[in-house]
Amino acid sequence: MHFGKSFVVLVAGSLVAMSPIAGSASTVPLSTYYPNASRYQAHYYLEGVNVANPQAPSRSVLWFQTQRDGSFEQFNSAPYDTCHWDQLSWKTGTLTYSKTHDQCGTNNNEISYSPGVKFMPTTLGGRSWSASGSSAVAYSDHGKLACSGTDTWSSQWMGPVALTPTETAQWIQNNQSTLWRSGSAPSGCAAGYRTQWQENFYLVANLPVQGSTTGDYALAREVGGNVATFSATGNWDYDVWYGSWNRSP
Repeated sequence: MHFGKSFVVLVAGSLVAMSPIAGSASTVPLSTYYPNASRYQAHYYLEGVNVANPQAPSRSVLWFQTQRDGSFEQFNSAPYDTCHWDQLSWKTGTLTYSKTHDQCGTNNNEISYSPGVKFMPTTLGGRSWSASGSSAVAYSDHGKLACSGTDTWSSQWMGPVALTPTETAQWIQNNQSTLWRSGSAPSGCAAGYRTQWQENFYLVANLPVQGSTTGDYALAREVGGNVATFSATGNWDYDVWYGSWNRSP
């Protein structure tokens, strides 16, 4: 979803290896970590660096807007460019992803899922959490349906992990496999073609806040992408480390 994914969708096996550490699950609602409405409604955004290509790290940001229906959109281009967004919602008790819209540059496409893909629970009340299912997926190019198919997905809380020597994160992984059953488009989808994607989310309680001596709940790292690309190159499409909540001018 990075939160960067255009129509190309989703995933298989665990390719990011981190060892869970001993400790109980967080009792703080994960919606407090992500998207942290109290922070973004005060005009803060996440400032980070994409290190997927270590030789050429690049700036990466994430900012959010609440929608009238209670869902939220997240944008991964510089504040406040709105050409690319993902639509998510906590309304059903899980973080559910339903759509990506991309009109950056010459792009004009949208991918949608029905029902939406469940990413994570509101709370981690026990020692484990997982969800799985399938969603109808539709890819539109320049306002016209180009491809349709089925997305089979699974999500799992992997446990608390040591993200850095001083910071423990809640690690949640999502895997998806999309089989396109009809249609075709020059951008890549075609009947019979399967796309696999993986995303890993790391949530922390004390991300630094610009202008403050205290930290706040946040998404601290997101890493993943197309599994076939990773298998061929050893590099994920994105590996973004968010270093702070920054206040917009």
